[in-house]
Amino acid sequence: MNSSLGDYQLIEETSYPNGGKSFFYVLDDTAIIVDDNIHVIKDNEAVYQYSLITDKQNQYVNKYSKVYRCL
Repeated sequence: MNSSLGDYQLIEETSYPNGGKSFFYVLDDTAIIVDDNIHVIKDNEAVYQYSLITDKQNQYVNKYSKVYRCL
């Protein structure tokens, strides 16, 4: 992923057990979360806890006045 999204700067990247990733961009008091393949589950692979994704999102919701999440 790019280190910027328009004027937004990439400040964090999180990887999940299924190989998916979330990228966290910030500008002033607004955050954008871009998810990549977080929904992919391979055959014979256990589904990981959804709280892995929502816990990180909640951290951003509590820190920034506006948070947008995109798949």
